[in-house]
Amino acid sequence: MSQAMAKAVEKYILLRDEKKRIQDKHKEELAPLNDAMSKIENAVQKILINQGATNSKTPAGTAYLSTTKRPKVVDWSELKPFLIENDLLDMMTRSLSATAVDEFYESTGDLPPGVTITSETNCRFKR
Repeated sequence: MSQAMAKAVEKYILLRDEKKRIQDKHKEELAPLNDAMSKIENAVQKILINQGATNSKTPAGTAYLSTTKRPKVVDWSELKPFLIENDLLDMMTRSLSATAVDEFYESTGDLPPGVTITSETNCRFKR
């Protein structure tokens, strides 16, 4: 291994460690602010719910309730036939398991129809 390579790896790891230290410091510095904001969010949410309101406009700004729904599949063996039978495949996101596609390719030598594989090689560092 060349001296230049050793120095580059050493420098990268030092920079990565410093970046982590700064991120941790910022996380620590922000903790009291995040905690205070969270307490206010919870208090204002309670007020809005108790008033039966979804928002409240004030001279300083508007507080409002926002609901995010995140469906989670608990039984794929039950869901998959239902989606196929009812032509509801649009409920699924358009992504594939890289591991499953790779295993299929390794065992058959072919890719599933309509699928291509791209590879990206990156340089990583470890101790």
